Amino acid sequence: MAMGAISYDWITSGSTATSAAGQRDFFGVYNGLSLLNQDDVVIVQIQASVNDLRVGPKTLTNNTGIPIGAYASLIDLPPMRVGLASGLQIAREGSADASMAWVAWRQLPYSQK
Repeated sequence: MAMGAISYDWITSGSTATSAAGQRDFFGVYNGLSLLNQDDVVIVQIQASVNDLRVGPKTLTNNTGIPIGAYASLIDLPPMRVGLASGLQIAREGSADASMAWVAWRQLPYSQK
């Protein structure tokens, strides 16, 4: 996503940490996407800190999903509908817990650009 793109609006941001218990909901207990329509399109940006982690759908394990390195730059996940984004999960990559910061952007309808 280009910085300052007029077709997206900042929705919410936060952070989530992994645990030894397995996968956790990407947005934690925060329901920032619940105010949006399930068919709205969002872009989620993430940056891992401390240790590596993985991001993926509800079937995520510590060896599936997209690996995100702790020393990587900010990563943009592909545009997706809110219904899919709200079901994302994270899991730690190795034996140590990891955390990440995230931002969600909503694509504006053409009439609002």
